[in-house]
Amino acid sequence: MDGAPILAAAIDDSIVRGIHLLAAMLAVGALVFQRVALRPALDERGDPELAEAIRRRWAPWVHGVIVILLATGFWRFFTIGLPKGEADPSYHMLFGMKFLAAFGVFFVASALAGKGPALARFRAAGRTTLGVGILLALVVLAISLHLREIEPGPTAVHPEGATLPGGDAPAAGEPPRGG
Repeated sequence: MDGAPILAAAIDDSIVRGIHLLAAMLAVGALVFQRVALRPALDERGDPELAEAIRRRWAPWVHGVIVILLATGFWRFFTIGLPKGEADPSYHMLFGMKFLAAFGVFFVASALAGKGPALARFRAAGRTTLGVGILLALVVLAISLHLREIEPGPTAVHPEGATLPGGDAPAAGEPPRGG
């Protein structure tokens, strides 16, 4: 039954990763939809009441997706990312860049879904703001694809004791391997 903890860890990570990816697809898909279809149609129509009704319905989704991405992203960083940082010191630098770009995407989405006057200029420049958000999302994607290729360090152990792919769990009382 040595494989049971590994399978449980893989399923847990698969579920968390799936939720993370679904939330990211929803967020980025919404930015693209707004940029290529919704904003041009709203600009043609010139109906501020319709724009406000859409914003009011979309804002809770934006905030919910951001919470999900942060929660699942932190979980994955602490269970997958930290061990990868042992193997490749550039992991943390790249992750930091990805994190900052992701916060840029969160800002764009929040600014467009918000109603406060402080961010009105971002809403007024909707297509440009959406373009910046999409560009930042592509940066997050590119960095994520690279980070995914980094193998965990030799002492990478999942919190529940299951060994992560590429790492061996030391036996009880044994010092970490791979020095």
